[in-house]
Amino acid sequence: MIFVPERSHDTPEEPLTSEFHRLDRTSGEATAVGTLDGVDAATVADGDSYAIAGDRLVSLDGSGGERWSYSLPGPGVELFPGPEGVVAVAKKAGLSGGGNRVIGVGPDGERRWRHDVPEAHDADVVLADDIVYVGGGEGVAAVRLDGTLEWRDGRPGGWPVVDESTDRLYTRSGTRADTVAAYAPGGGHRWTFDPGTSDAWPATVTDDAVLVTAMTGEHASEPSYTVYALDPETGRGGALTQVETIFAAEPVRSRAYLAAGSKIHAFEASPGS
Repeated sequence: MIFVPERSHDTPEEPLTSEFHRLDRTSGEATAVGTLDGVDAATVADGDSYAIAGDRLVSLDGSGGERWSYSLPGPGVELFPGPEGVVAVAKKAGLSGGGNRVIGVGPDGERRWRHDVPEAHDADVVLADDIVYVGGGEGVAAVRLDGTLEWRDGRPGGWPVVDESTDRLYTRSGTRADTVAAYAPGGGHRWTFDPGTSDAWPATVTDDAVLVTAMTGEHASEPSYTVYALDPETGRGGALTQVETIFAAEPVRSRAYLAAGSKIHAFEASPGS
């Protein structure tokens, strides 16, 4: 069957089929590895290819087939290469109220370790160096790729952002997801910023500031957003700008770039700027 889209952005019904190719870094030569339906994440570890498709973690044999398949406790979210095999993150892991389960699976397809973080969602996972940060409505945890639980905290901790220059973590916190919490590299709580509005979250980190976005519109049907620049040491600062919508925020040294509506805004982001 050939799918003919009516418009350029149409796609066939899911699950879509993904083709995997191994690309030689030196020559650029590509070798077909195999195909798999419904792929959510993929990685390479020690020369072997792995992918998550729904609630399955699959090791591809390099000739179009599967070496083995490991059943995840729920739909897969993220997949990372580990020191021995891979580290998978699955959501709705059979926990009360849902959650994320971080699982280490060896190259033989056998589970090596696991950690559960209740009330988490697929947007609440980020990798920095060799630590996977997993957060959610009932806590945040830092799990090394070797399975070591580095630390965990009982405060809500969604949408984690890591400052890789300092290893500090910033999360969406508060029982109503209306504050931002800062953590030291070892998991110690440093400060909490409360803008006094609803729906606050860390957007990005520059050399000099932590950028926080908060929904400040009077009506949920017509929201507006205020972006704050905070001092990373104290959590104090002020409003940087206000926009009707915001899609992305990226740092370049001390400057922050915000994609808002049809425009990109550039700011020298520093507390009080």
